[in-house]
Amino acid sequence: IGGGIVTRKELVRHILKTYGQKATANGKEAWAVIRPLRKQSDEAPQCYLYTGTPDQKLLTGDLVQVGTEWYRVTRADVEWLEGESLYVWAVLRREEETAFCTEEEA
Repeated sequence: IGGGIVTRKELVRHILKTYGQKATANGKEAWAVIRPLRKQSDEAPQCYLYTGTPDQKLLTGDLVQVGTEWYRVTRADVEWLEGESLYVWAVLRREEETAFCTEEEA
C-alpha cells in the first residue's frame, strides 16, 4: 500500500489480495482466504471459513469456486465497521458433501 492514508477497507482488501486467492460466485470475482474450521466428529463434513473482499455478497445456497474446488455457502454475512463494509464472511462446505454445516459445528 502506498505512502498515503489508508482506510480500513483498503487495508483489508490489501491483506486478502496478498494472502488470498480469487473466488468466483454469481459471476463476480473477489479475493478470499478459505480455511478449515474445526471438525466436531469424523462423521461430520469439513466446513470452511471464507473471508473475502466485499465485491461479492454471498447468500446461503450460493456456489463459490476457488481454483478447481466448488463450495456451497451455508451461512454468510458482511462485517461492518462505522458504516463501512470491511469484508464478507461465510461458512462453506465442499459441494460433493451432502451433510449441512450447522451453527453447532462452527
